[in-house]
Amino acid sequence: MTLMLNLCVCLLFGLEATGTRQNDQRTAVIGGRVLASKHGADQRHLPMGKPVSARDLPCRSVLHNSFDQRLLAQASVPAMPRRQDFVVAGHKVFVIEPPPESRRKGRLPWVWYAPTFIGRYPNEQEQWMFDRFHAAGIGVAGVDVGESHGSPQGRDIYQSLYEELTQKRGYAEKPILLGRSRGGLMLYSWAAEHPSCVGGIAGIYPVCNVKTYPGLERAAAEYGITAEQLEERIADYNPIDRLSGLAKAKVPIFHLQGDQDDVVPLEMNSAIVEKRYRALGGTVTVEVMKGQGHNLWKGWFQSPRLTEFIISQAWKSNESASKLDSAKAARD
Repeated sequence: MTLMLNLCVCLLFGLEATGTRQNDQRTAVIGGRVLASKHGADQRHLPMGKPVSARDLPCRSVLHNSFDQRLLAQASVPAMPRRQDFVVAGHKVFVIEPPPESRRKGRLPWVWYAPTFIGRYPNEQEQWMFDRFHAAGIGVAGVDVGESHGSPQGRDIYQSLYEELTQKRGYAEKPILLGRSRGGLMLYSWAAEHPSCVGGIAGIYPVCNVKTYPGLERAAAEYGITAEQLEERIADYNPIDRLSGLAKAKVPIFHLQGDQDDVVPLEMNSAIVEKRYRALGGTVTVEVMKGQGHNLWKGWFQSPRLTEFIISQAWKSNESASKLDSAKAARD
């Protein structure tokens, strides 16, 4: 199964399964951090010719109950992913499942995306990644909790979604978390409470420090406490202070971050995560894009390395869980 996974990843990206190419002079790996020039990120993607199967070319995702007609016009696709919208704990949820041609037996591996604002996020920026997730037999889901800023109330709704998908809909028990901007704060807050339920964490300029965004005043309003109370209990809420459980659970982390980001500053967010997580013995990679800020540059959303990390971890976590289930069934 591992060999098949590596082959699938290689076919999807045209890259070695190890990710970063040794002879790519535009990119240097220092420790776990990848330093890339502004235009140096590998932007290769699959050719838009007629696919032989769903695994050869990504299928079109269904975003906002629709899909990008321009993308669809570029390729003949054998089947569409299936989108469902429903409500969990009074909040709107979306799930986009891969077409039958891409699915494998067993639980459905999935990517948990945040922030989810139905009708706004996710959107066309994520299309490239979602296509590849679906081609690899991986679903995508999210729940709209509004501007929760990682509050306990928002975490409770996240837990309701997790239970709905894993206990009632056959989804894998260890999703890969994909946080874009403030989505990082939401997902890290849930992950810190449930580290054994996380297969990996991926981030696109993710917020990891509530002090930098949205700031204590705005966050406290969602937490139902004062800014002073939040400051006093910051270690109980702030993701950068709650990494030990994730490291102990051996959850790998991969972030993309710009060195010119004035909304989610590198040194106060991903750089702190990297330093502290490595000190805790965790596996972490921060790919720093030189000259990039908090913007819609396509390199954030069409990164083969980030997408490969997510796909590989989704299947690796799912296979590990399947082995444990089989062993338990054999004992019973």
